[in-house]
Amino acid sequence: MKVAFDKVESIGILHAEGSLDASTAQQFEVLCIEHIEYDGSKTVINFENVSYISSAGLRSILMLMKKVKMQRGEIIFCNLSSTIYDVFKISGFLSILHVEESVQDAISFLETK
Repeated sequence: MKVAFDKVESIGILHAEGSLDASTAQQFEVLCIEHIEYDGSKTVINFENVSYISSAGLRSILMLMKKVKMQRGEIIFCNLSSTIYDVFKISGFLSILHVEESVQDAISFLETK
């Protein structure tokens, strides 16, 4: 899994690429938490190039969400493939995550906060 970082004004953007599974989940979680702690509380996580997510990946997202909530931050996920969207839906994650269609939609939402 690769994670690239970008910033639009005060909003951090993380571009994830690859599979989020047992072999990559911890690295993903650590990189995201480091970015959020360093760069601010408003973050977009772009899943456009994420092809697969396992239960370990879901756990890393859950841990990330808990950390962000403790810091009173906000994360928006965007560009989910239909497969990833279905996994989030079936697992109940759509009730705890905010999902937008695109990076720009996510940025627009966070700019109103």
